[in-house]
Amino acid sequence: MESHLSPKQLAFIKQAVSVASKYKVSLYLVGGAVRDLLLNIPIRDLDLVVEGEANLLADKLAKEISGKVISLSQFNTAKIVFPDGEIDLVSARSEIYPDPGDLPVVKLGSIQDDLLRRDFTINAMAVRLSPGQFGTLLDPCNGQQDLQMKLIRVLHDSSFRDDATRIIRAVRYEQRLQLNLEDATAQLLNRDVSMLCSIRGHRLRRALEETFMEEQPWLALERLTRLGALNAIFLHLDGITNPNTDLTALRESIHNLTGLHYLAWLGYRLNHGQDEQFISRLNMSKAWANVIRDIGYVRKVIADKKTIHSPVSTYRELKDRALEAVEVATALQLKDSYENKVMQRYLNEWRNLRPILTSHRLIQLGIPKGPELGKVRQALVESHLGEGKVTVKDEEAIVSEALEKLKQE
Repeated sequence: MESHLSPKQLAFIKQAVSVASKYKVSLYLVGGAVRDLLLNIPIRDLDLVVEGEANLLADKLAKEISGKVISLSQFNTAKIVFPDGEIDLVSARSEIYPDPGDLPVVKLGSIQDDLLRRDFTINAMAVRLSPGQFGTLLDPCNGQQDLQMKLIRVLHDSSFRDDATRIIRAVRYEQRLQLNLEDATAQLLNRDVSMLCSIRGHRLRRALEETFMEEQPWLALERLTRLGALNAIFLHLDGITNPNTDLTALRESIHNLTGLHYLAWLGYRLNHGQDEQFISRLNMSKAWANVIRDIGYVRKVIADKKTIHSPVSTYRELKDRALEAVEVATALQLKDSYENKVMQRYLNEWRNLRPILTSHRLIQLGIPKGPELGKVRQALVESHLGEGKVTVKDEEAIVSEALEKLKQE
């Protein structure tokens, strides 16, 4: 095991083991870290579980490593920040789901209880970290065998009903690790995919954020579309009928795709009323909401070819819109056409234009602070949208005209 850990990870684990042994507490490496260890891929996050009160051990461990406990959750999870990073320390627990989609009722439990509450067999493994048993694998659900067979298997028939976000996680693991849904698990997923509608908005938003952060998120998004998962999250996402074509167009047209680009793709076919419903459904942040509103607006601007026939009108319509919305709408809506060339010029040139004269200089010339200053700056930018080169003198002439108008008002 030690050969698969970074020097910092190994050093931290040794310190944690030392503190746990001192206070006679059993400590385990669990979940995704064990899965990745067995797959011989780098371990990104260390998930440690303690049998007993994690909060108490966290306080003692933080003192030993010159760290600080910065958060304690209702589920007895402590986050420790130390000079070389941060880590979560969790109490072993059992869980009962009162109703589908609800958060579970949690009780302290054994490591066996903790493994049996998990989503899939490949995540229901632990490695003992206690001296004398260090490195021993605990695998009550045969997760190692499923890994060898490249299978994702739920632990029980009500798994997706208890927490339908597991459907999204299953697809992420399937695509990232090149695994397959075990036959019975696939049937359960198809049976329960509609249960995604029972999940609260902030949890769905987080599940989508995690999907967007995958190395190849388009694979998971296409699969989720085919399974009907996106439609279950929000009814009006049923307009996405050819995800492979869409996502290929984005990848070919946009460099450095981000989560906001994929979000814009989700909202691309929503109408004005539906976009507000989607924003509410996922309890979106301001940045997310802006992208969803803007993608619909930009789609309409592009559809009106008269608007984007002029550099000035194009700039005016798009300058305050989210860049991701403009890029996605352009990629999906325009191919080889004059309008596409106009949009590419906006994206590559016009949106980055700035006046030669700074705001400070404009004020020195007599333009008052406030809305008038903004109007003059926009006029200066728009003067650069023509074919000729604009000089300082040209801009000063525009300022002079603006000052004359102010005197006449």
